[in-house]
Amino acid sequence: MVFCLRLSLSLSIMKNDNLMYEELLRYLTVVSRDNGAEFTVADRRDVLMQLLSGSDYELVSQTPLSLVYARKDAELVHGSVLISSHIDSVYENCFVEDSDEYWKGTFDNSATNAALVMLMLTKRLPTNVIVAFTGDEELDSRGTLEVTEFIVDKGVPVGNIVVLDVTNGGWESEVAFSMAATTASFSPNFSAAMAAAASLSVA
Repeated sequence: MVFCLRLSLSLSIMKNDNLMYEELLRYLTVVSRDNGAEFTVADRRDVLMQLLSGSDYELVSQTPLSLVYARKDAELVHGSVLISSHIDSVYENCFVEDSDEYWKGTFDNSATNAALVMLMLTKRLPTNVIVAFTGDEELDSRGTLEVTEFIVDKGVPVGNIVVLDVTNGGWESEVAFSMAATTASFSPNFSAAMAAAASLSVA
């Protein structure tokens, strides 16, 4: 397969988008835990479901450790793209702090959760994109297995999979991360990832 990344989103995100992202990031930077079989603290999962309720996306699968969404007007054809973002966390307490230049906080993996929700709510993902939010990322990836079972059982024609995660971005410790928080743009790497996720297609 040849991946064509059409950077249809500008790397300079508009101010309104920046504010929307920050608000979503704050909503989603909450504790989320599982025991490998189900969520034991489901705050982030519940916030996700509330945010997407009434949107152009419908919940097509819910299992103990996964949520799968597709556009209501989706035409899923061979080569459809699955974008996955885990929602479990290892933090005892979650926080978001901001300054003039940075957001600092427990962003693994609320940073990509918020980015995906923003792209979904602003209709920036192609209709052939399926979105999965999963648990049990730290141990046996049971959430991913549940999504795989759904795709196979329903015959969903997924051709490519994109997994979004936050790694190697520590600020003074391995559990707190920093991201640029200017009114004009996100950090270059984060903006590029959002643009790529929003415009992935198969040639």
